[in-house]
Amino acid sequence: QQADELDVARDKASKLSKAEQTLEKYQRRLEEMGDLKKLNKELSEKLDEAQDQLQELESANRSLQGVQRLVEQYRNKAVQLEREKIELLSATQAKEAQLGGLQAELEAA
Repeated sequence: QQADELDVARDKASKLSKAEQTLEKYQRRLEEMGDLKKLNKELSEKLDEAQDQLQELESANRSLQGVQRLVEQYRNKAVQLEREKIELLSATQAKEAQLGGLQAELEAA
């Protein structure tokens, strides 16, 4: 009878050991899940920050494109005004020469 009780106790001890091992395995998995949840939260926060930064950059890019269009318009206007200035200077010089010729004729007359 003691042998039977010893066998039962050994069987219970074996089952207890297996249950403890299973429990430890589940505890490790729970810890890993906690670590994974923490990592997931950190990555989610980084993703949110990156998306915010992307939106800011896209907004800045749209503004920059508008400024670039204005710069191009002003550059074109400056070229046009420079051409007009050259034409006016040329016309002024021609008129001055013509005026000089007329003054010379007037003085000669």
